[in-house]
Formats: sequence, C-alpha cells, structure tokens
Amino acid sequence: MPNQFFILKPQDSQKYELDHFLDQEKSEFSEFVKAEAKLVDQSKDNQNPKYLNLAKKFGFQWQNYADKGNLLYDWKAQLMMELVQRYARKLNHSIGFPVYEIKGSNIYNQAHPVVDSYAKLYGERLYNLKPKKQKLVMSYDSSYPHFSLASQNLKHEKQLPFGYFSIADCYRYEQSGELMLMLRHRRFFMNDIHPFFKDINQAFDWIPRMANLILDSGKKANLDYQIVIEIPSFQNFKDYQDQIYKVIDQIDKPVLINILNDGKDRYWVFNMDFKFLDKLGQSREIGCVQIDIGNSQKMNIQFQDSSSNKLKQPVIIHSAIPGGVERYLYMLFDDFKKRCPIFMHPIQARIIPVSQNHLQEAIKIQKEFENLVRIDIDDRDINLNLKIKQVHKELIPNKIILGDKEDINQIKEQIKEIANQNQEFEFLKLNSPHLLSQRHF
Repeated sequence: MPNQFFILKPQDSQKYELDHFLDQEKSEFSEFVKAEAKLVDQSKDNQNPKYLNLAKKFGFQWQNYADKGNLLYDWKAQLMMELVQRYARKLNHSIGFPVYEIKGSNIYNQAHPVVDSYAKLYGERLYNLKPKKQKLVMSYDSSYPHFSLASQNLKHEKQLPFGYFSIADCYRYEQSGELMLMLRHRRFFMNDIHPFFKDINQAFDWIPRMANLILDSGKKANLDYQIVIEIPSFQNFKDYQDQIYKVIDQIDKPVLINILNDGKDRYWVFNMDFKFLDKLGQSREIGCVQIDIGNSQKMNIQFQDSSSNKLKQPVIIHSAIPGGVERYLYMLFDDFKKRCPIFMHPIQARIIPVSQNHLQEAIKIQKEFENLVRIDIDDRDINLNLKIKQVHKELIPNKIILGDKEDINQIKEQIKEIANQNQEFEFLKLNSPHLLSQRHF
C-alpha cells in the first residue's frame, strides 16, 4: 500500500487531506508538500549547481587520494566546520537536561552481539572492513558509544532525563551515483545527541524544546524549515496522536504527516525531519528528532523505576541539532548571500590599505580586534579596484578601506558593530595568516 499523507495544523484537531489542503493554500509549505509527497516533480537542472562552486570556493572538495565519498577540507572549510560544531555544542547543552559530551571509537567488531544487532538495521549502507578475517564495521552514527555508556551508567529513574552528545566522524557506504558534495558522503561529521527518558510521555514532552532549537537555527539563516513527521503505521499514529498534536501546538507550525504502509517492523515510533526545498527543487533533510522504543532492550539499557522498584528500559531520542555538520553548511551554500549569518563567515572583514603607507595602521587595527572579529588585510602591491573585486569574489561581508580620508575611530566603530554580532556565539580566531601576501586563497 502507498504511504498515507495528510496535514496537521497547530490548535486544530482536523486532519487535512492533501488535495483539499493544496486547493485552499498557496505557500512555501504547500510547495514543499507537493515535492515531499511527490505530487509534482520540482527538480531542476543540476548539471552545474551554484552551491557546488560556492562550496569549492570555501575549500570543500572530494579527497582524490581516498575512497569515493571522502572530503578534503581546506583552511576556510575547516574553520566553517569548526564553527558549526561549536554552534551545535552550544545548542545541545542548552536543551535543559544534563548533557554529557563523550567520544567513542569509529571502528567496531561485528562479532559483538550488540554491534551486530544494531548494524543489521543499515543493510547495504553499512561500511564494512575485513582485515585478517575479522568483520569490522565503521560507526554509522554515535549510537554505539552512547548506548555502551548508558548501559553502564544508567541506574535509577532519578537520573532521567539526560543525554550523551558527540561530534564524530560517521561512515555510510553510499552508492557512488548517490554521492553529492556537502550532502551525501561516505564519511561525514555528525553532532549526535541521544537523550534517555523514563517513558514515551516524558520523551514527547521534551521534543518541542529540541525541535524549536532546530527551527531557531534555521531562522538565524533566514530559513523557515518545513517539517515532516513519519509514523511507522496508522496504529502508531492512533496510539500517540494526543502527544503528536501537543507537539505541533507547541512548535506552532503546520506539518506533513507521512504514515508508512510498508509493514516493516521499526525500532522507532516517531520521526520528525526538518527540511527545505533547495535551488535544485529537491527536499533536503538537515536536522531530525526520532523516538526510539526498541534499542534500549537490545542494548541492555535499563533503570530502576522509583514507584515499583522494577527494572525498566528507557525511551531514547536520536537527534542532530542543528543538523549534520556538512548538511547545515549545504543549507547555507544553497542561498549563501541570504542565509549565511556573520558568525559563520570564515573572514568577517577585510581591511584594504589604500597604499603601503597605511599598512602599519591596518595591522595595528587588526591586532586590536583579532579576538573579536576575524579580520585580514590585503597588503598586496596591486590596484585598489582589484583588491575590492577580491572581497566580492570571496564573499567577505565587510570591506574596510583605510586611507588618508578615512576616520580611524569610525573604522573601529564599524568593527565593534561586527563584533556585537558575534557575541551570541563562541568566537574562533582566524586560522591563517592575516596578510594576503603570505597566504594561499
């Protein structure tokens, strides 16, 4: 049977069938629904997508000495990756329950029954290694170390809820024809969080908080994420519809519900994806929140219930906030000038001395603000217009001309305004020479 789609709206108990809804509403959401439910083909020519040139301009490229699907990150790319990871760390630690950041291996032995049980969920996309007759698998996400520690450390209900968080390199054996720079790799970076809850009601209670963090991260990039909630069966929807309606009310957005009708037995009962339609007309997932009711038993994770003193299995959420690291950057590159916030620019301002006579003053200003703003200096002995063109070419958001006519105090005030936009986020200094004459672009 085909999947069943319908629309749910906040503060509204009615289920809207797609045909009726699309006849009545024309919006970003309705266009997304058409694409997501495959009612229309909105795909566009992808022979030379603009985002690809942007990604390469910032130093993201395929690693030509590696297996297909592995990336090489030049210095700007690495700085942007680190900025997203710092942002993810801040968001995940702000959820409201205790969050422990941990680190695990990325190679596991499938002879272990726990590894084998979880690995079998991923079929052909599992990245296998077979040295000396061993059967090793690469980590698909951060579940193994998180589940391992939870099985050791979770003892009592009073510890719940809490989460394990990691920023880790993950491996999925995507087919070569499916690989897409910034979106589908065989090796990529994921900021995974797995919170543990005493029951499904407590898990649902925390979903709006996690969902709104992802939605807010989109708004900072001038993007309104669209939401698809997948449910494995209509019976699951009936079982949890009160909680689902409550979540929709609290995030205050209409959502597309997708009831799966393939009859497969899944470990999860609720999967919330945060998506957008890109310039290629494709629906792209950036972040997610998923309720897992199956793996705690498989992974021997349990706690003592305070009322009955019996051992129970916790409910687990899988989430990526604000999304996979490269995927979050893909979203920015898809409409870079509109979406990239100032804190994500590797170079936030460039000082352009009108002549060599102004270079020392430029260096003095850069030194004064290097811990607040990522500033570089075009000290090359070339035409001023060529220097200005280079700023536009590199998509640097602020250029600062420094000559005899410019007021130093006004320049410093301009830089302070840029610094104010960084205050909400963890600042990283420029990770390359500040003088362009000493640097490759």
